[in-house]
Amino acid sequence: MRLHFNELVRKNEPFTYYELLNTYEWSNLRERIIVQYSGRCNDCKEYGTVERKGKFYEDRKYSMEASLIGSLKEKSRRVEVHHEYYVKDTLPWNYDFECYVLLCNYCHYNRHREGKILIYEDRSRTKPLNLKPCEKCKGSGHIGKYWYWREGICFRCDGYGYPELRQMYYRIRSGHEFN
Repeated sequence: MRLHFNELVRKNEPFTYYELLNTYEWSNLRERIIVQYSGRCNDCKEYGTVERKGKFYEDRKYSMEASLIGSLKEKSRRVEVHHEYYVKDTLPWNYDFECYVLLCNYCHYNRHREGKILIYEDRSRTKPLNLKPCEKCKGSGHIGKYWYWREGICFRCDGYGYPELRQMYYRIRSGHEFN
């Protein structure tokens, strides 16, 4: 169920990165980025399926059944929004627009696997934090073969990609403010 961020906070429970990516705030920004890139991966230039409200669409006419069948026959390519960097205690939708890039799931995984995504102490981006990526998902936050469970969100890091980030986001319970 999609919530607004303030509704998520009102529940007064720790939340996962997966839950943050299911808020209306992220969904609205994600749609803008998909439109900006015309649903095309910035790296490989392939078009991908777009997930909206639990259903997959390709060229805006793609059913969940077709997606599942396609992924069994051949690897399904879907588009995902990638953060070029992260800032400690910043919500996924509160970055400068140039921080976001649209990638297919394969290129997204490779970006996290092959190159370290910098995480900064603050918005000045002068002091990177030295965090170790999750060993299970290699920092991508997703494990594709488990797409059927929580949409493939890594169960070790809760989709944060870095175990330390998970702890940072959980501090909201103690009244910590986000940017």
